[in-house]
Amino acid sequence: MQKDDMMKVVYVDESVGYRRGFLGESHFFGEVDPCIVIGASYKGRPYTVHSLPGSGFEEKLDRLLHDLTTDVEQRNKLNIFIILGALEDHQKDERYLLWKKLRERGYWPSVKQIVECHGNTTYSLTINSEGIEIKETELYLD
Repeated sequence: MQKDDMMKVVYVDESVGYRRGFLGESHFFGEVDPCIVIGASYKGRPYTVHSLPGSGFEEKLDRLLHDLTTDVEQRNKLNIFIILGALEDHQKDERYLLWKKLRERGYWPSVKQIVECHGNTTYSLTINSEGIEIKETELYLD
């Protein structure tokens, strides 16, 4: 397989969990509300956390931070994007934990964008060799 072929690999995730992708792999998450989604990219390698409220968020976050600590040599080349589902009471602890751990471990300066789902809006997140993109999508509720 040639390098150009590797760049076309797209991982579409509808499940929850943590994933450390391969160099050049692309990840896509669509309609993430009410989840917390974290996308990180370092030198073409994608990292993603997709967590439903109350589904072991801390474990997924710790796995992400462990891999970033292992892989990232130049933090100025690390980009982190976060999508927060519509806030409910049981998510406040997970958000606090996210902010606390990112700050304690020195990753806060790498956070480039945080968006929050609200009302009839959700977001999708795409990570590829070009970087990370978050797009807003209006939900059509019947």
